[in-house]
Parts: sequence; structure tokens; C-alpha cells
Amino acid sequence: MKQALLFGCGSKNGIPIINSCLDANYHVTNIGSSAYNKKEVTNIQIKWSSLDIPFLHKALKLNHK
Repeated sequence: MKQALLFGCGSKNGIPIINSCLDANYHVTNIGSSAYNKKEVTNIQIKWSSLDIPFLHKALKLNHK
């Protein structure tokens, strides 16, 4: 399955973006302060002030330095 990583698409303005990705058979990971409630969407809720590279590495389980 194809993967889409989206930032800030959990609110009403992001719904068309998520739905377009779902319609194209993507599994969506949404990172932001709002969650989008659908089983095909993985939500990682954050406070925007805490978003940095180390957070992304940990949340997405990346091993890159």
C-alpha cells in the first residue's frame, strides 16, 4: 500500500487532502494538532511548538542521523 505523510490535515481544511489520498488508496499518516478519525489514517498529535527533527525521527521510527 502507498503511504502519504501529511502535516496539519486533521482540521476541516485538511479533510479534502486526506480524502483525496484515501481515494487514491494511500494509507495516510497525519501529523498535527488535530486528529482525523478514520481507520485508514494514523494520527500523531502534537503541539506545533514541539515539532522538530528529533521528534519526527522518534515518531516515525527513523534511524537516520
